[in-house]
Amino acid sequence: MLAWVLAGLLVLGISASLLFRRHVEGVYHFELQEHLVELVGLTTFDARGNPSLARPLSDPRYGVPGSGFYWQITGDTAGTLRSPSLVRGRFDPELAHTRSITHVAGDGPTGRAMVYGIVRPHPFRPDQLHFIIATDMRHLDGIVRGFQRDLFAWLAASGLLLIAGALVALRFATLPLDRLGKRITRVRTGEEGRMGTAWPAEIAPLAHDLDRLIESREAMVASARIEAGNLAHGLRTSLAVLTDEAENLSNTATGKTLLSECQAMTRKLDWHLARARAAAGQGAVIETVLPDAFAPSLAPWNACTQHAALSSSPRDRLSG
Repeated sequence: MLAWVLAGLLVLGISASLLFRRHVEGVYHFELQEHLVELVGLTTFDARGNPSLARPLSDPRYGVPGSGFYWQITGDTAGTLRSPSLVRGRFDPELAHTRSITHVAGDGPTGRAMVYGIVRPHPFRPDQLHFIIATDMRHLDGIVRGFQRDLFAWLAASGLLLIAGALVALRFATLPLDRLGKRITRVRTGEEGRMGTAWPAEIAPLAHDLDRLIESREAMVASARIEAGNLAHGLRTSLAVLTDEAENLSNTATGKTLLSECQAMTRKLDWHLARARAAAGQGAVIETVLPDAFAPSLAPWNACTQHAALSSSPRDRLSG
């Protein structure tokens, strides 16, 4: 998420910067063309045919030395007339080479310059006048850099606010999930019986399905308990018969072994029945597999019964 926010802000900043530069550059182009037309219109000539201006240009920056806004009039034989701002260097007259307004990128006194030029015939001589008006690119670049500085500072602040807002929104969005996890834990430990219905619309179907699953599991456990109870009671009946028979054989080693094992099986059976009743009262799910629980106790009994079967039945041995 953070990477997407940063990428989006970066693309926005670059696009806005390029758009702003294009807009400001368009304003500069329009102003230079207007001032070039004004320069041509203000040009007059003395008796010797030398050019001069009837008055300064309307933009006072062309009269400030080193301002970066220049104009220049060059004749083939009439010399060069320059703006007060052009205190050093000069522009190549060939930058103005056609009778229509032409834009070129040239070198000015302080570096790159945006140059517009036009050629007009001299009214009194058989030569041409090259009219040039220019602005240093440093002005345009400075305006764009200032805009970029403010823009990217604003985008950085906006990005921080967006990230903070997203984190807060994410935190609030996950609160129902935290509640869901805690409720599942309480249901698992037996503190709660159901998930309930007080859930947002996005989580309510999940909570409903969990309740249906809990009900299904409870029905399965209840059925298993009934089957376990029936099995336990059936075992108690059979175990009582076996205990009586073992007591009748208690004067023999085999009878003592059978009686001991029957008593151990009775204790284990009573313990598992008590545990099942306690679990039923608490609502907890406790799985007890009676055949597995009694396997250790039944092993000696099986061995003894197999030994008795090989010799004779208990009643035959008593009658004998």
